[in-house]
Amino acid sequence: MVGPANRPLYKPPAIVSDGRATSLIGFLRAMVSNPVCAVPASAYVDGLTVLSLPGARVGYVCDPVLLEDMLIKRPEDFPKSA
Repeated sequence: MVGPANRPLYKPPAIVSDGRATSLIGFLRAMVSNPVCAVPASAYVDGLTVLSLPGARVGYVCDPVLLEDMLIKRPEDFPKSA
């Protein structure tokens, strides 16, 4: 695809998930070095991804309908921490 003046449209670089984020320590290291790469690849495709690590569970909500439900319609049902 091309934009104005026949210049190619900007295409951002692909995000590659960090394979080290399979343990809690690996996940924390990946979050410190590059938080975007610590997110599992499925979070960019699925509406809801849950990453189960020893001692912790991390959820990624990426579906607009789920986000609206959690943040606007029922925020009291989804506390920041349990």
